[in-house]
Amino acid sequence: MKYIILILSILVISVNLKAETFPFTVLAKSGLNIRKEPNSNSERIGILPFGAVVNAYINYDEDIDYKYGYKHYSEIIEGKQGFWMKMNFGKIEGFVFSGFGVIGEWSIKSTDTNNDYRLLRTGGYCNAINYDPKLNWYALVKDKGTLTLKKSEVVLRLIHEFNEQDTLSEENEYWAEFPLIVQSNLKDTVFFLIGSKEKLDEGAIFSKFLGNNWSYEGGAEFLYPEQKYEQYYNGKKYQFRAFEEIEL
Repeated sequence: MKYIILILSILVISVNLKAETFPFTVLAKSGLNIRKEPNSNSERIGILPFGAVVNAYINYDEDIDYKYGYKHYSEIIEGKQGFWMKMNFGKIEGFVFSGFGVIGEWSIKSTDTNNDYRLLRTGGYCNAINYDPKLNWYALVKDKGTLTLKKSEVVLRLIHEFNEQDTLSEENEYWAEFPLIVQSNLKDTVFFLIGSKEKLDEGAIFSKFLGNNWSYEGGAEFLYPEQKYEQYYNGKKYQFRAFEEIEL
């Protein structure tokens, strides 16, 4: 019996040695449940807000690849595939489903930005996004040659999603290079997504940066990282600062 206990102890130690801690960012808009046991029927012991970064215990060799994509999944929940992983956040320790986030730090901290307004581009991301689901979101779109502000929903799509149009196979380079994709629910040509603490009036606007003349000939307009531009709207002056390069 002593030998059996010893062998089991060695096995437990070996398994624990394989587990490493990785930062994992919660990207579920409404938050992510922490469970006492690794299944969705287990008792909920807490909830993680959007953008929270936790310490996740993951087996690097068996669970993830060098780009932090998942090598396997145990189930699909709400269209996202993943597995249950142990984590800790402050004094809370439990299990979360990996499909509702991405390995690494993927959200701009509230202390590093203006929390009243945020600027977001659509498309694939390979770094943190300047998004807060609590803000009112609008799309700056081209509508019949005019720059127009429209209410918009920000759609976040993760590498772990799976449907008939998407595949997580090794041949899908788009998902591999950009594990996080930002979209708008509008069908218009979207140039920016603007988040505002206060509600904004929708409609045509005039921008000192672009004006009302659109042309796709002769080159594009750019905002470089840390470049700023001003825009007058409803009698107020707004200044935007780019966290990354934006092309129009």
